[in-house]
Amino acid sequence: MKHKICICLIVIIVLISITSCFAAAISNADSIFLTGPTEIRGGFSPELIRTLNTRYQISIPEKANFIKGINTNSFRDPMVVILFECAIDDLEPWEDDSGFGYSYVFQALNLNKSVYKFQGYDEEIMADWFDDFGGLLDYCLGREDDGYTKISYSLRGNTLIIRFVGWHPGETFN
Repeated sequence: MKHKICICLIVIIVLISITSCFAAAISNADSIFLTGPTEIRGGFSPELIRTLNTRYQISIPEKANFIKGINTNSFRDPMVVILFECAIDDLEPWEDDSGFGYSYVFQALNLNKSVYKFQGYDEEIMADWFDDFGGLLDYCLGREDDGYTKISYSLRGNTLIIRFVGWHPGETFN
């Protein structure tokens, strides 16, 4: 008799677990089965600016020119990619900048030096969107706590060309 009760309890627990997993999969079906990137429309909306600040600790300057953006929606390691430019007319280079221009990026995006670090030359990313989002830029900054969130940039005259790649952006960027 005890064995029958134990077996019944195990069957009930397994059925509840399977039902819960199925319900979770159905509720997330739109994000699980997306097949391609979604374009970020409308430029730097207040919501986008707020989310970039909250999620990635970057502040977008008021005069930044949004060029394009996407949420990759990949099943594994989704990313948000934003290409924009901003003027550096009001910024002064730091003494330790060594000609790399990272001081302009830190100032323009109000980056925290304990969160972002200069990582040297930009690297090519093997992704379908790479060439459409500036291709190989000059230099790169990265987050200390996240090896996939990067800020690649090039300095062209008095303009910074910036490509931000944020790892695991979440639903906000859809």
